[in-house]
Amino acid sequence: MNQYERENVEQIKSEIRAYEEKNGKMPKEKIAYYIYRRMGQSYLYKEAYELIRNIKGKKEYEEVVAIFQEGTKENGEALCTDMNKACVEFMKEMGITAKYLAVEAKEKELYHADGCFEVNGVYYLFNLVPDLMRIQTGMRTRNFGISQQKLVTRY
Repeated sequence: MNQYERENVEQIKSEIRAYEEKNGKMPKEKIAYYIYRRMGQSYLYKEAYELIRNIKGKKEYEEVVAIFQEGTKENGEALCTDMNKACVEFMKEMGITAKYLAVEAKEKELYHADGCFEVNGVYYLFNLVPDLMRIQTGMRTRNFGISQQKLVTRY
């Protein structure tokens, strides 16, 4: 987690503490979702990063690799690895069991990353990247809290 992400994490932590002082302890699943949405507000939405698998040409590939290697920029520009990893690290700081999942893409040197968290013995997947625009426009998310059962019936 870089300085940009750390500053956002500290702000979000203070918001969670303020909520809990006023309303009592927040359930873990609610904390996880709050982290997901608030972190989503801090990242720059860039359609190209959602479509990495459709890279056309060497120049475009090299641009994405450079961003991938650099990590999150100070304007919030980031790839799935940075976004989901930061959410996982933040959830762990808040006492939620969370894991970072990376899947290698055989045809390219890049890979995709998701995150997951556990509540009451059930793991739930999340992927912040495709939800960024939805979060930033106030819409309902589609890629948070996908349970193991939903995965089995979905695929």
